[in-house]
Amino acid sequence: MARGRRKITVEKTGKFPPVMKGLQGICDLFGVTKSTAWKWKNGFLKDACSMQGRKILVDTEYALRLFGVKDSKKFVGSKLSK
Repeated sequence: MARGRRKITVEKTGKFPPVMKGLQGICDLFGVTKSTAWKWKNGFLKDACSMQGRKILVDTEYALRLFGVKDSKKFVGSKLSK
């Protein structure tokens, strides 16, 4: 059984969700592959990521600031904004 990706539309909410879950959340937020998301999670996004058991939680606003985005409303590099 194929597993579908959850799509989040920024147009409906007007902003990003406050917390993204898992590596897939990083992939969707920045539009990168899972291997790149894993490297980024252990690299410059380390401070924005936290673990609850086996779950990875990413503070979206802080992750975007660490990435170098000043205004998250204007960030269009992700799959979420398309």
